[in-house]
Amino acid sequence: MVQVEDHIYAKLQKDADDNRQIIKIISIIVGVIIFGLFFFTWGVDLIKLDIQKRNADLQMQIAITQAETNKRVMSIEKEGLTTEEYFKWLEVRNDN
Repeated sequence: MVQVEDHIYAKLQKDADDNRQIIKIISIIVGVIIFGLFFFTWGVDLIKLDIQKRNADLQMQIAITQAETNKRVMSIEKEGLTTEEYFKWLEVRNDN
């Protein structure tokens, strides 16, 4: 067994602690870089895909609402009422 003086042992221990701290800092930095790369390659695409899906759902809902409105307008015109007459009829109906 090798005997080392106390001050040399303390210096070696301090150097080892410093090395462990540097390794932790480097591993955190590498982890952040890897996370950033994954986020900006796949994460942004997933966010864009979600936005496109929501936009398509919204456009579909608008088209359905517009089709229902057109159907109501066509049924009103078939019954011989003008749009203004229909609104008056609706107002009278809602007042009751």
